[in-house]
Amino acid sequence: MTISRKALEFRNTNLLVANPAWQVDVQKTGYIQEAGRCLVMQAVIDGRPVVMVLLNSFGKYTRIADAKRVRTWLESRSRVAAL
Repeated sequence: MTISRKALEFRNTNLLVANPAWQVDVQKTGYIQEAGRCLVMQAVIDGRPVVMVLLNSFGKYTRIADAKRVRTWLESRSRVAAL
């Protein structure tokens, strides 16, 4: 993007959105006192749209690790169902 003849570069620092192995349609991380550190996302996992809402993560990166664990669990269930 160019503004006032200066090129601006934008980078996404979100680990899941930036990861090409994930097909993230929309994602938001945040914090509120009532729910703690949160992650809300819609992604495609094994060809199916999945919505995740993760609340009260302990650390800054815990919600990302939790999303990865949910994805691994969903993928393993798909493989078992295919057998």
